[in-house]
Amino acid sequence: MKKYKASIKNNTFSILFILVLFLILLFLTPSLWPYVAIMILFLSFGFVLIAKFTYTIIDGNSLIHVNGLSKKIISITDITELVIQPRFIIQKKQYKNLFLFYKNKNGDLKYIEFRLNENYLKDTISQLIYDLKKLNPNIKLDTATQQLIEQAKH
Repeated sequence: MKKYKASIKNNTFSILFILVLFLILLFLTPSLWPYVAIMILFLSFGFVLIAKFTYTIIDGNSLIHVNGLSKKIISITDITELVIQPRFIIQKKQYKNLFLFYKNKNGDLKYIEFRLNENYLKDTISQLIYDLKKLNPNIKLDTATQQLIEQAKH
C-alpha cells in the first residue's frame, strides 16, 4: 500500500487571498465584523480540512482516491489514460490538472481530477503516474504527462 498525500502548504495562498478579501470587505463595512470573523475562521478551517483529507492510495490493484468527503475506488486495470490539461491562466502562470480517465463497471468513461501545484505537488503526482504506469503499462500518457515523469527522479 502506497499513499500519496496532498500538500496543505499550497492552500496557504487561497487562505491568504480569502483573508485579504474579507479584510477589504471589513474595511468597507465595519459593522459586519462578527460575521466576517466567523466566515474567515470557517473558510480557513474548511481549506485545511479538505487538504488534510485529500489523498490517493494504491493498494494492490486498486486506486483509492479521497477528496475531502468523497471517495472513489477503481481498479488500476480500468485506467485508460492520464492527461495534463491547463485549467486557467493568471498572469502567464498556468494552473493545470491531471485527469485520470477510467471505465466504470458499465463501461462508461469517467475521470478523477488532480489539481497540480494546489493540492498535489509535481513530485507526488509524477510518482503516482510512474507507479500507475508500472502497474498497468496499457495506460496512455499525453506528452505533458510523459514529460512530467521523465523530469522526476524515481
